[in-house]
Amino acid sequence: MEDEKLREIRFRQFKDFHLRQANHNYVFCYAIFNSSKDNASTEKQFYDWVITSAFYSSLHYVRCALSIDKDFMFYKVRFESKTIEEARRHRITNPRDYPSDAVAGRHEILKRIVQDTYPSVSTAYNMLLDNSMTSRYCQFKNATCQECESSLDLLDEIRDWFGTKFRIPLPPFSDY
Repeated sequence: MEDEKLREIRFRQFKDFHLRQANHNYVFCYAIFNSSKDNASTEKQFYDWVITSAFYSSLHYVRCALSIDKDFMFYKVRFESKTIEEARRHRITNPRDYPSDAVAGRHEILKRIVQDTYPSVSTAYNMLLDNSMTSRYCQFKNATCQECESSLDLLDEIRDWFGTKFRIPLPPFSDY
């Protein structure tokens, strides 16, 4: 009984942490987008960080969702995993079941878990992941305002889905 109570506390803390971090990154990416958009100097435009923080905000919404979703709890039980990290390790250490996961990184494994668990937002999540990787590692400061707007639309899609699915009211950026 004590282990069950501790596990429940740990899951609640995990959920709360990811929700706080998702909202924090959400506010940050909109604030830096508005600052960058209003600044004519390209030296003070940080579109790469807008795209990157939009992805990380979506990552935390998804991880929060996974921590409270009963469908994912079934997924974890099916693999005898207690955490997302254990589910990831299971996929990596069972190459017969998941041949391409044996060499995949954390982002790729979470991307596949999102595809399996939340197909309705997996396209938006995958596009944000790709945008973030391109922005961070291929273009650096060459990301455009339009690319930011597209990434923010994808983030809003995931955020709206999250708020609706779990009935968690999420105020718009202007309310922060």
